[in-house]
Formats: sequence, C-alpha cells, structure tokens
Amino acid sequence: MYPITIWKKEGRYYGEVPALSLLASDDDPSALVQTLETQIDELSKTYAEAGRELASPTPERDDFRRLKIPFYLFTAKTAVVAAAASIVIVLAIDTLSDKIRHGFFDGALGPFHLVDKIGTRLETMPPHIKEKTLKELEKMVNELEPYVDRIRPLVQDRNTETKPSTPRKP
Repeated sequence: MYPITIWKKEGRYYGEVPALSLLASDDDPSALVQTLETQIDELSKTYAEAGRELASPTPERDDFRRLKIPFYLFTAKTAVVAAAASIVIVLAIDTLSDKIRHGFFDGALGPFHLVDKIGTRLETMPPHIKEKTLKELEKMVNELEPYVDRIRPLVQDRNTETKPSTPRKP
C-alpha cells in the first residue's frame, strides 16, 4: 500500500500519493481514499498493458537495514578508540605513579637532596664563581628565613609528640 496524504482546504478534501504523483479531491475523505486507490489500480493496469511493472512502495524497514551497517562500523571504531585510550591512560598513570614514588628529578626526594647536590657542585666550582654562588645562596636564605621561622614551631611540635610534652596552651 502506498502512503496517502490527505488535507482539507476551503471545505474540500485533497489527497495525494507522492510516490506515484497522483492527486485527487472530494467532499468525503473516505470517497477520496477510494478514488486514489482506484487511480493506483488503473495505473497498475496501464503499466501491465505496456509490459512493465508498477514500482512497489519501499517499506521503512529497508531504511533501518541500510543504517544498520554504518552503525555497527561506528560502534566497532568507537570500541577500538576506547580500548586504545584506556591503554594510554593506564600507562600514563603507571609512569606518573612511578615518578611520584621515586622522585621527579633524578631521584630527588625533597630539599635535603637539593642542598646536597648544591654542596657537591660548589666543591668543584672555580673560586670566583663559588663566591658569587655562595652570596646568592646567602641572599636566598636570608629571604626565606621569616618563612622558616614561621614553620619551625610546627615541625618541632611534630617531633616532640613522640616524646613526653607539656600541654599546649589554647
């Protein structure tokens, strides 16, 4: 059965079969449908007389089948990309956790390692560069001293917790 479109205009009903370019009008919608079905039958007979066959309407189910294969391809591609992204994320997390565990800078684990490294380099420097570097370090230490003084009580409190301590004042 071909799809029929019906509409009303100025008290009269119009009907159309877009697939066959058929158009009819009537005052009664049921009579209009019968008229269009009669036109479809006559057109089919005319085609048969000419030795041809009237094209049958394509069911909507074929549209779904045509979309099915691209959808499966999209799903497969998405699964491959998701798997690759998962592998990259796992490797990145593993590398990052390793860096956190063993230090970012050649195994540097805090400021003590940095001080040791600076001391080693100072021993091998020429005297004039060594003097300049020591002055810059002294300047940095002087600038950081207020912060160290502010943090020192916190570190001392932590160290004295293992030893018997006096109660804190509120």
